[in-house]
Amino acid sequence: MTYIFSDDGTFSGYYDDGDNRVFILENLDCCLVQEVVVEAVKNRTPSYIAGFRVLRIFDEPVLRDIAATVYSESSHNPKESEGIARVIRNRAEYKGIDYSSPNFWRSHKEGGIGGHAIYGRDSARYREANNLPLKNWFDNKYMLSDLEATVRALFNPTDITKGAYFWEGNRSLKKPTNFFRKNLNKDPPVFIITKTFGGTTFLKYNPDHPKFGRNVWP
Repeated sequence: MTYIFSDDGTFSGYYDDGDNRVFILENLDCCLVQEVVVEAVKNRTPSYIAGFRVLRIFDEPVLRDIAATVYSESSHNPKESEGIARVIRNRAEYKGIDYSSPNFWRSHKEGGIGGHAIYGRDSARYREANNLPLKNWFDNKYMLSDLEATVRALFNPTDITKGAYFWEGNRSLKKPTNFFRKNLNKDPPVFIITKTFGGTTFLKYNPDHPKFGRNVWP
């Protein structure tokens, strides 16, 4: 299956060609989707398709894994889902690690971006989503919304989280024993909240903290 997305996250179409690739195209005109799909199927590694720049060609399981992580962590608010995916992107860019790396989801000590609030990857909801090929995601409005939000976050130049490297569920953040809450309540706070979308709060290190101000992640 060859899948086509615009860089704004819009799913544009797919073609059952026995392949397993996802094309992300810059400023795709959805009126030309059929032409784009036909050309994508013919050319395995194009720089342009039908005049649109190819930003990335994913192996389908790689993109699905990221989107399934977002699906497992989000309450399916589109901005919340985009924010979670953006934090994943921020960590990856800071670490200089590609999404397709076999070490990608390992802990930061092992060279990956894992740990720190990605508990959803151990959940039944993650397994449910990640075990479904993307073509089956289109039958579930929440999965499709989270998939499109993931693509949007990975390619949108605007960081809607305002530079976050962590996220935490709002309910968890209310617990007195919560790691982030305790550090938000210190004087000066170790972390600052950058944005809140849906059921998730986004955070980064407080740049004015005398000890941790130069930290980025983790």
